[in-house]
Amino acid sequence: TLGLTLSLLRGICEGDRRMKQEVWDMQGLLGGEIAGSTLGIVGTGAIGRLVAEKAAMLGARIIATDLVPNQGLVERYGVEYVDLANLFKASDIVSCHLVHTKATEKLVSRELLFSMKPGAFFVNTSRAQVVDYDALYELLKEKRIRGAALDVHYSEPPEDYSLSKLENVIATPHLGYFSEKALENQLRKVVESVVANIGN
Repeated sequence: TLGLTLSLLRGICEGDRRMKQEVWDMQGLLGGEIAGSTLGIVGTGAIGRLVAEKAAMLGARIIATDLVPNQGLVERYGVEYVDLANLFKASDIVSCHLVHTKATEKLVSRELLFSMKPGAFFVNTSRAQVVDYDALYELLKEKRIRGAALDVHYSEPPEDYSLSKLENVIATPHLGYFSEKALENQLRKVVESVVANIGN
């Protein structure tokens, strides 16, 4: 999540594309800083909490929304809990960390997305179904926000790559969980579960 956020803020992917094309051009790549920016976190469960902690240490102001506010984040990192509408309006970067349920289906609606600041960024590493991607496509195609980073998609692999192909979008093939350490932890948990249940 933070890797995608920093890549968006600094135009890293676009800069890399230009260099590969032997184009030395910084036009449109004037970057932002995570320090001093307002990062809105939608959902402060296990992953959202970690993002809040790390981003706060990098100097971001953190606002968040969750059904159950995390008082530890409030006390230790100064996280301010606000309602969803205010989070989208006030954030320079919105990072989504929701589980997909009937209650969260397209919770990130067209209305919320179109209320974002013109220079804002949207990051989704949770589940695609919690976001109205049709509205997000329109928002980004019209350049009403600066950009988005998406690691999750309605179908995987996607049936339609239109959103991923936009110049102001960084799209990855659900890499959030795909690290050596994460896979090692998954295998360890499976083995521990099998061992714990032998003989039951």
